[in-house]
Amino acid sequence: MSERPAEPDCLIDAPEAADRLRVSVRTLRRLTDAGRCPAPIRVGRCLRWRSSDLDAWIAAGCPAEPTP
Repeated sequence: MSERPAEPDCLIDAPEAADRLRVSVRTLRRLTDAGRCPAPIRVGRCLRWRSSDLDAWIAAGCPAEPTP
């Protein structure tokens, strides 16, 4: 049986990222501004977070200084 290919890393918006972290969008912005969570990527005027970065940060126990 063949293995299922891995999903490509997707970019998620602030409401979805906040939901994944179980915080409000405002708290997500505060964490981002303080450099306490993975940095977002700017796409035009929008901020997006890599889902894999957030998952890895959560798996690491949400350290105060995320690894780049």
